[in-house]
Amino acid sequence: MRTSSLRPRRAEIAFVAVLLGACSSSDADPFDAVHFQQLTGVIFVAQNVVPVAVMEALFEGRVIPDAAGCLRFDSPDPATVVWPKGFSISESAGMMIVRNDAGRQIGRIGGTFRLGGGEVSSVQQVSAEDRERLETSCPGRYWIVGDVP
Repeated sequence: MRTSSLRPRRAEIAFVAVLLGACSSSDADPFDAVHFQQLTGVIFVAQNVVPVAVMEALFEGRVIPDAAGCLRFDSPDPATVVWPKGFSISESAGMMIVRNDAGRQIGRIGGTFRLGGGEVSSVQQVSAEDRERLETSCPGRYWIVGDVP
């Protein structure tokens, strides 16, 4: 039985922030650049600024590396996860652990996550160089994590 699902957290999914940069109160775009961290063949992608508004769909399921090392949903629609600013990945006792900006463990790669956010087909708000790097390294759809309940 598959444990992952994509479902709205509320009756309406707030797509007001689909273009995250349009909702930012600062001059910085949420994707002025993406942060790539590589650990044991895994590519960890995170935003460089905290957006003011986020999408509010909910993903519940496993996050796993694909053949290229991109962290994706273990689902029929395996979007690459783009983590919030300050999130990181580390290795402990042979497991890859995702930590939030306060250093708290929020899950382990291969395990189950609950991630608020939303999916986009491409990340347009990055520099051409970062977009090419992201789409070359991890092509396909992207889940922009907005909240970790």
